Amino acid sequence: MSQLSEKVVQTICQSGRVFEVGGAVRDRLLGLDISSKDHDYLVTGIPYDELTRLLKPHGHVELVGRSFGVIKFTQFRDGQPHTFDIALPRKEHSTGVGHKEFEVNFDPNLSVEDDLTRRDFTINSIAMALDDQSIIDPLNGRKDLADRILRMTSERSFEEDPLRMLRAIQFAARFQFEIEPQTFAAMTKHAALIATVSAERIADEMNKLLLLAK
Repeated sequence: MSQLSEKVVQTICQSGRVFEVGGAVRDRLLGLDISSKDHDYLVTGIPYDELTRLLKPHGHVELVGRSFGVIKFTQFRDGQPHTFDIALPRKEHSTGVGHKEFEVNFDPNLSVEDDLTRRDFTINSIAMALDDQSIIDPLNGRKDLADRILRMTSERSFEEDPLRMLRAIQFAARFQFEIEPQTFAAMTKHAALIATVSAERIADEMNKLLLLAK
């Protein structure tokens, strides 16, 4: 999977900052091949409509995630499309059972740290700034990567989205990590909430477990 072009990065950085987030950052720090990895980005300091305007001259913009502050952006290289999710920082919390309903508040003035701390596990709460390649790691995810530990970001992590319990098992098997005691205790406590998650979301996570675990 191609990454966001340097020209787009430079355009964004004239008005704000852009960070790579998610699994590509985690896997790069683990020394894994990320050539086929989806690349997700976070932009701070630029309002949604302004970011849309800046991106349009460089590719195709879809506003399918407008209510979540997400833009699906496609660039074409050598006749091939490369699509990325570009999001504004946000805070969210579940308002329904099984993460079926939730309230999302996105704000370009939120910090990247605010966005990272809402994520599922510390190893997934790391960002890389594309202007200076610095690493933003508010929850010490790099130490957990080095120690091969899987740790939830908050005590409400599994209540907010019970699917994260299956993700924990998937990540632990895939990377041969140990689930730290408090995280495992929270999974045990909230195990029954898995019944509230849709079959489609469970199947997707199980497929990852079977296909990606070592």
